Formats: sequence, C-alpha cells, structure tokens
Amino acid sequence: MDKNYVKILKKYNDKIPYYSVARECLDLMKETIPQNQVFYSTTVVVTAPVLVTYVWWVLHEAKNRGISRLYFLARDGYILHKIANHFCDRFNLDIECKYLYCSRASLRLPTYHFIGDEAYKLLFLGGYSLTPNNVLHRIQMSDEERREIYLSTGIEDENKVLSKAEFKDFCNALKSNKIFTEAVRERSIEAYNNTIGYLKQEGLFDRKEVAIVDSGWTGSMQRSLRQLLSNETSSPELTGFYFGLYTSQKEEDGVYLTWYFSHYAKRSILSKFNNNLFECLCSAPHAMTIGYSKTGDRYVPVFKDEISQQSEKCYLINLQIEGIINFTERLMQKISFDDFDKNILYNQTKKLLQNLMYKPSPMEAYTYGTFTFCDDISEYYKFRLADESQEDQIKSYLLIYRIHRKLFARKSKKEYKSELYWPYGSLALSNLEPKWWYRLNLYMWDMLRYYLSRR
Repeated sequence: MDKNYVKILKKYNDKIPYYSVARECLDLMKETIPQNQVFYSTTVVVTAPVLVTYVWWVLHEAKNRGISRLYFLARDGYILHKIANHFCDRFNLDIECKYLYCSRASLRLPTYHFIGDEAYKLLFLGGYSLTPNNVLHRIQMSDEERREIYLSTGIEDENKVLSKAEFKDFCNALKSNKIFTEAVRERSIEAYNNTIGYLKQEGLFDRKEVAIVDSGWTGSMQRSLRQLLSNETSSPELTGFYFGLYTSQKEEDGVYLTWYFSHYAKRSILSKFNNNLFECLCSAPHAMTIGYSKTGDRYVPVFKDEISQQSEKCYLINLQIEGIINFTERLMQKISFDDFDKNILYNQTKKLLQNLMYKPSPMEAYTYGTFTFCDDISEYYKFRLADESQEDQIKSYLLIYRIHRKLFARKSKKEYKSELYWPYGSLALSNLEPKWWYRLNLYMWDMLRYYLSRR
C-alpha cells in the first residue's frame, strides 16, 4: 500500500476503520489475485473508501429526509447500488434501492418533440470529437439519411473533426434541414411510449417524491426525467443526490444535493478532480442504454452493444467491483450506521482522490489510462484516458502557450484541437521533467481560467 494512502487511511482508523479493512482486502489479494495487484490495491485503498463514503452520505441524507426509495442511475450507479444494498441489509434501513437502466441518450430522445429549441441546444452540445458523423449519431440516423444530409449541407468528409466555427455552421444548417428536423421529431415520438412505459413499470409515477442517485457533473438527467414525468401528469418532487456538480441548476427540476463539490466549490477542489477518471471508478459490466422495448408485458432496456466478457476491460471492471464489494462487506462488520462523520470522511475523500487524480504514480496512470471513455451521448467514439505518447500535448498545455492561444486564436489560421482527458495521468506516464513544473502549469491555467470567468 502506498505510504501516502496509509497515512490518509490511518488518521481516523480508530473511529472509522477504513485502513484495517483495506489491509484485510490486500492480504486476501496476495492469495487470490496474482495479477493486476496495483489496480486491485488502488481499488481497495482509494476507490472503495471514496464510493462507500458517498453512498453512506446518500443514505444518511435520505433517512433524514424521510425518503424511502432511491433510484440509482445507470451506469455510474451500478456499483453504488450494490454498496447501498449492503448498507440497507446490514443496518435494516427502511430504504428501497432500485437500479434504473438509462442514459442521457435514452432520456433525452423521447423529450425532443415537446421541449422546443432546448432539443437543438442538447443535440448541438460541444464535445471532444465534433465530426458530422458523430453529431448525426446522436439521434441514430441511418446511413441513407446521413448521406442525404451531407449532400444538402455540402459535407464531403463525414469524419473530419470540425473547428468551432465549422461546427456552428453545420449545426445551423441542420436546424434548417427538413430531413434532420423530421428525423428528430419522428425518432422522439417513436421512443416516447416505451420510455414512459419503462418509467411507469419501475414505479416513478407511483410516488409524490422521486429520489435519484448519480455521479453528477451537469445534472441533466434529472431535468430530462422531470420533463418526461411532468409531460404525463403532475410531476412528483425530484431530489437528486450527486457526487459533484459543475453547474448551477434550475429550481423547476427539483432539489440537487452534492457530496464532494458543487458549482460554488473552491476551484482548488475542482482543479484536482477529474470526472473522466471518476466514471472509470464507477464502471459497470453492461453497455449503454439507448432506449426501451416491450417484451410480452415487460419493458426492457435496449443496449448499444455488448461488452465482451473475455475482454481486458471487462476483466478490470469485474475485478474492481469485486474489490469494492470485499471492502464493503468487511467494513459493515466494524461500523454502525451512525458512525458517519461528515467532516472526517469528506477530508479523507479529498485526500484520497487528489492523491490519485492529481499525483498518480506511473503504474496507477498506466492502469487507469487504459480505460476508455466517451463524452458524447452517442458513445460513437472512445478515447483512452491517458497515454504515454502525449508529451507534445502536455508541452502545449504550458501556461504561456495557452495564454498565447487564448489571446491570438482569432488571428491564427490554425485552430488548436488537442485534448488531454486526464492531464495528470498522461504527465505521470511521460518522460517530461520536472513533473512538478508541468503539474503546476496545468493547475495554474485552470485557476486562472476560473478567476477570469468570475470577473
């Protein structure tokens, strides 16, 4: 176990025995898990304590607010749901925990035909890979429909990464394109009834209050749920529990509660947090939900694809889940539900996450860097989280170069497009030295951008 993690976990071990539980899990690992020991070790000393703490907070808040049912949203909610069930069984909590198969894509699509211009704002959101093909896959357009749109909008290369100006022009053309607008309306209407049927089947229309649990970031899934529920009947009161939210929310969509950070958090917290990595810590062993179908008298989720159970990714996901469950089961025997101490556990969470996300070891960066993710609702493309070949991008992230691009971007004919999805992970894998200098540049740019935006 890394000495920094030992120090963090030992600090409050007498009251909340995370260290001793992690130690037990590591001893078990030596006998049963000969490979991927760094990954499993990080799982039980960082991932498990962080996620268990979050769920513990959710259940305390739910109990105090009289909430008797929680919906854990796929896919980030998969392991959170399993942790919550262990808590409820061990401490006889009168809280029902349900897993809701959904995604931004599955909840947004059935709303597009009745939310007006907001539909196009959602469909035309930016992302890491803005190609015409990726944009049109957000509503699962057929090959023939895409060809007709390319012809009418003058697109010659559907896989060309668009500049911001080109993306804006393409979106404007789509908004006035009859083939595109009709496809959006038709697919939305087609998806609506099965989506509502699934939500009714899962009991979201049976209650005066619906509470959901998710990782967070923008809280848009809560808004989509509110729109779907209120379009059918008087909307129940929605409460969302989130690990963190970057943006402020609209009151009409209900209550938003956060554990680790909110829109108003200190920038020092946000700058050392990586939501792309956090989603990897919450990986589920099933694919993205793209919609719903009716089989007999049941509504079932429709998945984008299948995850090969023989793949390295699936192996790591299942190993991570195994480690988290091992940790949870052992912890349950050593605590009471009321041992929760918000200040202690928040500080522990912060130190554990910053140690992993901001200052990862090369082995941690290598292991988690192999995970792939997609920031787009289509999941049509995927990126590795960190890569040892990104030294040029890291150099271009130096503060002086970023300021120069910001000031003179309009005058430059060449638009900068490179992205780092976990900058500190890529830095840990690189041969660049001194690491502290590059890390400081990454951090200072983020802080500078934040303070300028507040002026």
